[in-house]
Amino acid sequence: MHRRRRKARGLAGSGTDPEGGTSYACRQSGDPTAALSDTSVVRSTFTASNVTTDIPMTFALAVNDGVSESASDTVMDFALKLRDADG
Repeated sequence: MHRRRRKARGLAGSGTDPEGGTSYACRQSGDPTAALSDTSVVRSTFTASNVTTDIPMTFALAVNDGVSESASDTVMDFALKLRDADG
């Protein structure tokens, strides 16, 4: 008998500017919603909401050097249905 538990998941990106002043913008697109721990850092965590079926979740990260913003890079994760003790 295995039981999935809701737990925090990590998102990490990278990007640097030799002159400094790098900022980050992380966002989620679509449902189910998940609160990101911080949308302006290169490493963020989230905990997905309860779902009734396994659902893909998409997140995007853009890096800005103070002059221009990079194209967003996306990553997909899954919100997994919590299983009953019997299933």
